[in-house]
Amino acid sequence: MVDSLAGLAGRRATVDGAGAPAEVRDLQAVTLDSLFEVLLARWDSARSPVPGKLRALRQWRLGKKNFSLVAAVTDRQGKVWLAGPGGNDQPVGPLTESEAARMLQAALEEPSGPSARKRIADLLKARRKDDSVPGLGGEGLFAQHYLAKVLPRESVWREAVARARPWLGLRGMALIDAMGFSALRPAGNGLVLTSKTAQQNGGGVGLRALMRWRCCLTATSISMRAARVLTLPR
Repeated sequence: MVDSLAGLAGRRATVDGAGAPAEVRDLQAVTLDSLFEVLLARWDSARSPVPGKLRALRQWRLGKKNFSLVAAVTDRQGKVWLAGPGGNDQPVGPLTESEAARMLQAALEEPSGPSARKRIADLLKARRKDDSVPGLGGEGLFAQHYLAKVLPRESVWREAVARARPWLGLRGMALIDAMGFSALRPAGNGLVLTSKTAQQNGGGVGLRALMRWRCCLTATSISMRAARVLTLPR
């Protein structure tokens, strides 16, 4: 499981900072392919980076080229700010380095630049949607107040956290298997998930199993948009 920007997997290259905003240092590029890149930088100023500066950094790196770019800027306090993948997207931050690294690695593990762009765009959209529970959306099953204030006080919370933490580094079927589910049948562009109990009842994921699955995801702050409840992208 990646938990730092230094651990991001991808092709790395040092970036010449000539002409870049004066506040940035130690520029590196981590690329998936010619269509997707993560630009890493350190912010050498006592003030936190403002959206205009982050957008200027992205535009400087892009120049006249056309590819998807996310700028990940670490400030002096070790907090990370993410800008992109679109030029008009509102930057997200401050994030912990671990949270930012997991989001970026999820994109870098996609099979292509376009799918990487969609993955990080969805993750950042979910993060912008509600800062009270970072990376999490209730998807209509739980109220945000319940997720942010009530659930962490429940007696099962610590147990759910411990059980779900090893899942943070898993993707695809490995994640589904770890949670005790399996892919039952095709459904649109995904797969319906099921549990042993649901299979015995002749159906897909039951409500009780679904709620247990969601609670474990809540405990790890995995994005509901990144790990969907009823479908698994093929």
